[in-house]
Amino acid sequence: MSIRLIAFDLDGTLLKEDKTVSGRTMAALQNAADRGIYLVPSTGRIYDGMPDVVKNMPFVRYAITVNGAQTYDVKEKRILHRAELTRAESEAVFAYGRDWEALCGCYQNGQGLMEEKDFADLRSYAQNVKAAEMMKQVYRPLKNMEKRIFDIEPTIQKIQYYFREIPERNRRLPEMKAHFPNLEISTSLPNNIEINSAKANKGLALKFLCGYLGIGLEECMAFGDGTNDLALLKTAGRGMAMANAAPEVLKATAYHTACTNEEDGVAIEIETCLKEV
Repeated sequence: MSIRLIAFDLDGTLLKEDKTVSGRTMAALQNAADRGIYLVPSTGRIYDGMPDVVKNMPFVRYAITVNGAQTYDVKEKRILHRAELTRAESEAVFAYGRDWEALCGCYQNGQGLMEEKDFADLRSYAQNVKAAEMMKQVYRPLKNMEKRIFDIEPTIQKIQYYFREIPERNRRLPEMKAHFPNLEISTSLPNNIEINSAKANKGLALKFLCGYLGIGLEECMAFGDGTNDLALLKTAGRGMAMANAAPEVLKATAYHTACTNEEDGVAIEIETCLKEV
């Protein structure tokens, strides 16, 4: 079966650690596009939070964003599908994590929001300077966010927590999964927890997009490294965990790239795939 769609996570997958795309990877994507293959960024980020190097790719027509909470038509600037946390679900999450030593950020209607005092302390919770810069671009401060956010819109695309210490994140993650079994809870960074609607994951979004385009799931190839990519990798016919993926992702997937995101892992697998056609 030939591949008709390739979905790829960004951070830790397509992007190098400096948030760039290598020349080899860009050439492999262009080669796939020239053969009529859909190239679909599939990220936990909001669309406007994606790096310009990705947003400016001329061959990208569709994007799966916010862990599958939104499927977006880039050309027509139109939301095709959305799956969001209700107000009741969001308020329960806020209440549960309120006393944590962590920053809380939200994505709502394609923009990032963060409590004013958390935004001011953002640098001490970011993994590095580059991550802090990215977060400052994505989020805007909002005083009394937990209450005022629902004046903007009644639903939230994603809630996420950032921790100073990774062991603390590792302690809170299973605790939150147990407390909210009906929500989609995952990670994309070593120090974060992401909470989405149970109807929102990258795998469900891929199913929607394939139905919309008339493509079989067995005709899809996908790449990812975090637990928020697991549904995507399990849904695609050829779901490939990056060599640098989280241990639980490597354990749960049958296919792995030979190289990491720093070593053109995505490009190498696409080149191999195209040779097979």
